Amino acid sequence: MKLNQLRDFIAIADHGSLRAAARHLGASAPALVKSIALLEDELHVPLLVRGSRGVRLTDYGQALLQRARSIDNEARKAKQEIEQLRGKIEATVNVGASSTPGVTLIPDALVALHHIAPSVRINIVGGIYRTHIEAIRFGQIDFAITARPAGGVDSDMLSEDLFRNDLVVAVRRGHPLASARSLSELADCGWIVTGPDTQGPGASILEAFRAQALPPPRLAAQCELGWTLHSLLITTDLLCALPRLFFERLNLNAQLQPIAIAEALPRYNISLLRSASAPLLPSANRFATLLRRHAAYLTRAHPALALDATQ
Repeated sequence: MKLNQLRDFIAIADHGSLRAAARHLGASAPALVKSIALLEDELHVPLLVRGSRGVRLTDYGQALLQRARSIDNEARKAKQEIEQLRGKIEATVNVGASSTPGVTLIPDALVALHHIAPSVRINIVGGIYRTHIEAIRFGQIDFAITARPAGGVDSDMLSEDLFRNDLVVAVRRGHPLASARSLSELADCGWIVTGPDTQGPGASILEAFRAQALPPPRLAAQCELGWTLHSLLITTDLLCALPRLFFERLNLNAQLQPIAIAEALPRYNISLLRSASAPLLPSANRFATLLRRHAAYLTRAHPALALDATQ
C-alpha cells in the first residue's frame, strides 16, 4: 500500500468521479484506474463501484477512507515537522475552539504568537467537544481548547485542564423576570441551549433543573452560533446559560444582564485536547504553550475560575 495510492483514493472519494479526481491531481483517469486496481488487488476487496452518476464507495472503501485520511494527514505533518525543525517558520496551526476560550484566551495568545512568529497562521475552527474530537482523530485540527464532559475524555485523547467555566443565566435588559432569584421562577420560560445533547456543557441548564428536582425547562432553540445567539437573546424573552466572562470580554452589559439566582449552575473545565498518539508540531506546540500561559493569567485575575477553587 503506497501513499500515492491512498491519496488517489481520497481524491476519488472527495470528488465523486474519476475525471474530477484526475483533474484535481493533474493525472489521467486511466492512471487513477490502475492505481486503485493495484490497491484493490493488495487488499483483496473492491473499494469503488462505478455508475452512471459517478463513483461510490463500497463498505470496504468507507472503512479504508477514514484510515487513509489519517495516514495522509500524518504523512503531511511529518513533512511539516521536519521543515519546521530545519528553520522554516511559515506554518498553519488548525485549532478547534468553543466559545469561552475563543473569547477569553485565543485573542491574547494570537497577539503574543504574532510578536514572536508573525508568519504562523492560526486557523480557528468553531464547534464543541464532540466535533473537535473527531476532527483531531482525522488530523483536521492540531488540537482543541474546549469545555470537556465531566466524565473525562476518550482513551485516545490527552486532556489538560486550564480553568473552570463559570456560567450565569443571561436575559435581555428589561426582561420581565430579570429580578428572579431562583430557577423555579424561570420554569415556564423558553430556553436556548448551546449544544445538541441533553447533558454536558451545552445543556448545563437542563442539568441545573434536574439537580433541583424541577421539571425540564421548555427548550425553544438550540444554537451554537455566537451572533445568532446574541440576537435571539436581545430581541426575545428567551433565556440562556452563558459564561460570566462574556459580559466582561464582549461588553454585553448594555444589552444583556445576568439573573442572580441562588442556585449554582454546573461548571465545566475548559481543557486543551490533543491526540495521545500524535505529538504536536513545533508551531502548534508554541501556540498551545501561549494558551496555557494566558489561562494562568486569566485565573490569576479571576481566582474563582482556578481549578483548585471551591466549587
